[in-house]
Amino acid sequence: MRLVLPPKVHSDIDMIMDYYEEVATPELASEFYAELRHLMTKAAAFRNVGDVVRILVVRHHGGHPSLGGSRR
Repeated sequence: MRLVLPPKVHSDIDMIMDYYEEVATPELASEFYAELRHLMTKAAAFRNVGDVVRILVVRHHGGHPSLGGSRR
């Protein structure tokens, strides 16, 4: 299974990691990234639609709730 991450998702992840590095520590940002990769891998195994899983948005709990709602 192949994961597809549009550029906006990479931007989402970068913003979240920057947030964690700013308010906590680089280690917390690394833990977030490791957990995100783990969950994306599980999603790829769970949601089979052809051979691709597209992640459309990654949201931080402190972000605006409508972030990414219109992404397709």
